[in-house]
This record gives sequence, C-alpha cells and structure tokens, in this order.
Amino acid sequence: MFKHYFVFDTQVLAAKPEKDVDTMRKEAAAALLSAAQDGRLEAALAKETVSEAPAGGPPPVPEIDEEVRELARKTFEEAAADGRLADALSKALAPEPAAPPQAAKPEEQELEALRVQAKDTLMAACADGSLDAALQTKTQAAKPEEQELEALRVQAKDTLMAACADGSLDAALQTKTQAAKPEEQELEALRVQAKDTLMAACADGSLDAALQSKTQVAGLLAGWAADNCSTEQGQDVKAIKEKAADALVKALAMEDPAETTPEAAPLKSVPEPEAMAPPPPPPREDQAELNIQDVKARACNALHKALGLEDEQPVDLDDVKARAAGALEKALGVSESAATSKDETAEAEPAPAQPTLVTEVQEITRQVKEELGKFQGEVCGQLQDLKQLSSEVRKDVEDLRHQVAEAKREVSGSSTFGATTVTTIKPEDPLQDLAGGSLADLEKKIRERNERFRRENAAMREENARLKMMGPKAD
Repeated sequence: MFKHYFVFDTQVLAAKPEKDVDTMRKEAAAALLSAAQDGRLEAALAKETVSEAPAGGPPPVPEIDEEVRELARKTFEEAAADGRLADALSKALAPEPAAPPQAAKPEEQELEALRVQAKDTLMAACADGSLDAALQTKTQAAKPEEQELEALRVQAKDTLMAACADGSLDAALQTKTQAAKPEEQELEALRVQAKDTLMAACADGSLDAALQSKTQVAGLLAGWAADNCSTEQGQDVKAIKEKAADALVKALAMEDPAETTPEAAPLKSVPEPEAMAPPPPPPREDQAELNIQDVKARACNALHKALGLEDEQPVDLDDVKARAAGALEKALGVSESAATSKDETAEAEPAPAQPTLVTEVQEITRQVKEELGKFQGEVCGQLQDLKQLSSEVRKDVEDLRHQVAEAKREVSGSSTFGATTVTTIKPEDPLQDLAGGSLADLEKKIRERNERFRRENAAMREENARLKMMGPKAD
C-alpha cells in the first residue's frame, strides 16, 4: 500500500538482516528523508504515475485505504507528542560514527555478490532488450515438437498440392486400389467374359438351341410317361420313378454306359426332330465324378413331389385316366358316343400336341366362366329389380290400408246404408312365390305377379273412391 511513498534501499536491508525493528524504522526514515531531499522520491512517484496513467487521459489518483491512512496519522501524532519522532529524525540526520570493519561471513559475502550481480545483469538485460529476446528464445525452445509437427504439416500440404496438380496423386490412388483388390478384378473379368459369351450365343443362335433342347427333354419325358402308363398300368410306383429317372439321365446325356438297362429302350424309338436338334453339348469336366444314382434319386424325388404321390399308397391309373377324360369331356362338351369314336380313331391318328390341348382347354374354361359371370349378373339384376318392385308394392299397400281405415272411421256410426264390407289384405312375403324353377319360369312368375299387383291396386283404388263418395251422402 505504501509502494508509492517509500523506497527502500535493498542493499542496506540485505546487508543487515538481523537488525531489530527500531533500527529498521530508523533506516526507513533516513531513506525516506534522503529520497525526499535529493528528488528520488518525486521521480519515483512521477514514474509510477506515468506508467499507470491511461493513454490520453489524466493521471489516476492513487487509492489509499482510509484505515491505513488513519493509522499512519495517529502513529505520527503520538510519535510527535511523546518526542519519538524528533528523536528518530535527529538520529537519522546525525552522522553515524565509523564502526570498525567487521569480518563478514564468506557465505553471506558470496550471496550478496551474487544478488548484486544478478540485479545488475537483469537491469542491463531489461534496458537493452536482451531479456525479452532470451524469454522468447526460451519459449521457442520449449516447443520443438510443435514446430516439427507444423513443419511436417506444411510439407505434407505442399506435397499433396503438387501431386494433385501434376496428376501423380490420381495415379498413386489407382495403383493402390488395383493392388488392394485383385479378387474384384478377377470377378470383373469373369463378368465381362460371361457377358461376351452370352452375347455371342444370342447372336449365333446357340442360346436359342440350348433352350429348345431343354423343351425337347421335357416333351420326351412327357411322351415316355404317357406311353408307359398306357401299356404298363399295373407297374409299381417305384418302378415308374426309376424309369423316369433313367429317362431324365438319358435325355441329359449323363448316362453311364455300364449302367444302361433295357427299361430305357422305349426312349430310343422316339426320333428327335432334325430341325430342332440342338448342337452337341460341350464335355463337362466334372462328368467323371458325377454320381448317377444320386441324380436318379433326386429326379425320382422331384417327380414324386410333383405328382403328389406317396410310397405307401398305390396309384390307380384307370381312376386317374377316367377322371381326366371326364373332365376334358365335360369342358369340351363331348358326348360318350363321340368320345368312343374318337378313341377308336385315336390309334391311327397321332395325338395332338400337349401345349395346344392345354391352351384350348384353358380358352374353353375362360369362355364358360365369362358366360356364367354374365348369367349371374343378369340374374342378380333381375332379383334387385324384384326387390325394389316388392318394396314399392308394399308401400302402396300400406298407404291404401291406411286410407281404408280412415274411411271406415269416417263412415262408422253415420252410414245409413248398413254395414259396409271392407276387404282386408293380409301381408305376405313378396318373394315367397318366386322360389325354384329355371330362369324362364322365374320370368313367367314375375310377370304374373306384376299383373296380380296391378289388379289389386285397381280394386283398392275403386274401393277408396266408393268410400269417399259414401262420406258426403251420409252427412
């Protein structure tokens, strides 16, 4: 708090650390008076004021705590009252007698010399600016890693910019990608090769031939199954499956010559069309390792699942054929006599192609469904009209019944013509007489009912008019 008013001589205080408080007070007073006499106190105060003054503004007024100021005032007043202040000033102004030189301790002398040297060095370094330079150098030397990292960042940035400018970066990335993904390159090459093969096969017709060969295999299997079913009706299901599997292997050109059986002979009698003959298939590398029995078993199971058969249940081929023939005759509208004549001539004529027959059956089925749908729509429309007509008739009957009841109440008790007989119409179900019969009978019943409703309505209107005429005469 008193740094603006008191300047202590560091050398004096440092040289006499063991003095008592009174001696220190005397020395402080002497230093203060000396500084006030030679102008050092004013210079120090002016320097401190200038350093703390804001730029372009008045110098700040030093802030002093009121308690400290009051304490200092009381201390000086008490010292002036009891004479201590005068004694201290006189002693401070009086010259001290020369004391005999005392031998200072070597350690204290070395410390004092070091303090003085350090102070002079710091003052000189602060004056010529070397202290700031040393501090900056120390700060820079404390962060060598950050400088190295920054240099590496700058170098990497420059390298990447140069590589991006001359195209070497793209080349390096492509090389890295190609070296890291050899499997993807092989897959891409396989895709390109497969695409080229399919395009070439589509262009030269070999793809169509291969697809046609698959269709021919299916046709051969169907024909062989039909022939064997017609000639060998009592065969076991397992034997039929085995023959079908052998035929499938034969058609796919995978039959082992050592395992060829006479049961597959009927397939040899079926000639293959020359126009539809596919090119010979290329030899397969894994054909030698193919298990023919496994292929037969799989084909047998596939046919078994497709036909919906079970090993424990025998198949009645006559029943199956009879049901199929009956369904076809019913769909085509063929009578039994016509079917018999066709069966007699079927031996001389070749059987039609199975896809054509299936297409015709599907077309006939579609036409029958359309006709049934139209007929059902017409019947539904007529029934809807009948329901609407019955509701209207019922409403008219109710209105007439109310009118007759009102007329009866008007003429009851005042009529001179005696009791009047009123016909009561019993409510009935409007659709009870339309049940059963064909469409023609239904139309006839509808016409008859409409005529009856008209007659009843006319009779009710006449009765209503007669009752209205009887009312005024009674009055």
